[in-house]
Amino acid sequence: MIKSYIITILVALCACTGLQAQLFGPQNVVYENMDTILYGVQSGDLDTDGDPDIIFFTTENVFWIENIDGNGTFANEHILDSNGVQTFAQSLVDLDDDGNLDILVSYFEDDRVVWYKNLGNGTFTGLLLIAGNLNDAGGVVTGDIDDDGDLDVVLGVSNGNGLYWKEHLDGNGTFGPIQTIDAGISQARTQRLGDIDGDGDLDIVTNGLGTERMSWFENTDGLGNFSVQHGIETSGLYENFFQIADLDGDNDLDLVSSKDKSVIWRENTDGLGTFGTPNVLFTDTITPPGIGGFVSIHLVDLDNDGDIDITYDSGFEYGKVYHINTDGTGTFAAPEFIDPPVGGTTAYNVPVDMDSDGDIDLLNNCLFPDTDLRNQYWYENTTILGTQGFSVNHVKITPNPAGTLVAVSSDEPIKEVGFYQMFGVLVKTVAKGFHAIDVTNLASGVYLLKIKTDTGTSVKKMIKK
Repeated sequence: MIKSYIITILVALCACTGLQAQLFGPQNVVYENMDTILYGVQSGDLDTDGDPDIIFFTTENVFWIENIDGNGTFANEHILDSNGVQTFAQSLVDLDDDGNLDILVSYFEDDRVVWYKNLGNGTFTGLLLIAGNLNDAGGVVTGDIDDDGDLDVVLGVSNGNGLYWKEHLDGNGTFGPIQTIDAGISQARTQRLGDIDGDGDLDIVTNGLGTERMSWFENTDGLGNFSVQHGIETSGLYENFFQIADLDGDNDLDLVSSKDKSVIWRENTDGLGTFGTPNVLFTDTITPPGIGGFVSIHLVDLDNDGDIDITYDSGFEYGKVYHINTDGTGTFAAPEFIDPPVGGTTAYNVPVDMDSDGDIDLLNNCLFPDTDLRNQYWYENTTILGTQGFSVNHVKITPNPAGTLVAVSSDEPIKEVGFYQMFGVLVKTVAKGFHAIDVTNLASGVYLLKIKTDTGTSVKKMIKK
């Protein structure tokens, strides 16, 4: 009871004074003195034991290490591939729908996109080819482009021309011939998939260059016909890093990107893919021109209040940065900074619940230029409560992963359960029958469930098979 009163007083003081408490605690060591160039870091449950592991893509090899206790303690290095190849795009995704996270990689130097099948318990096959002869393979993402229930692949060419997709034919990792979206677009280094125009299918946002600097391709028939391109930006410098999510709570997808020395966001003003003028979140006034820039942008709920916040890396000058969405409508607080270790720079920002406590922690790779060594850390999110009040006690979601039905229960009577995509878009609301919620029509993927009672709100993760 005394602890509850103390927390209430602290929350009230912060609200009255406008103070923003630092969310993240001190760094926890994952891996020290890496003496090879690092191309990428991803995190997910590779050995199906219920906690997130970490995989590294380096010049020497690809390897992963186990989260051995579910609390962010790491050991046991496993070599996945002894040939290290330059890559700018990797993801962990269940490509063959067998319940295990596979590894999807775009190998820049090898001009190909491949995947490694997870056989279960963290045992992987050798690389399996999806597409080759790509003239410097660029960004690669997955999504159900043609609405047939499996994950297709969208891929771009980095230093040459072309944006393409490949149909997943059988759901087991067999892909059809390459299909051209735009043969003339160049430097398509990053793609994101989402329903930009609200018509129920996946469109493609890309930073590939043509007449546009940023654009999106409309999935006109829900089957993968991307014949219509819509411009977002026609001038200025290349926007190398970007993400999409619903930032302002109006159930459409907005856009956050790094442009020159600033991080900006654009509102999807009509829910149909018309983007407004950029809103500047932060501008680097220290780093000399041509050096640095903001990278590894992610849009996630950092403070467990049900809306989407922003985090990214800045390199030397500012360390790791995050902005809290203060009202759920796209009003962002001034940036908070997580300083890198002395003499180091931050990179490869990865949001993940590393210690299984229900909030999003941040992975960080730190390069020490004086020694050319790299250390991997994670910063614990110390959030206890969201801004909606006290968390709901003992919430259970069963089964999880879910198939056609899911039950949500707690020690307190539930008033409402909202199902949100990871983008922050509300896709389903339930006000009764919490013991048997029909989720048949939800697409496969990860959802955030916002559970409301009279005394508070809790946000939990659910996987739909």
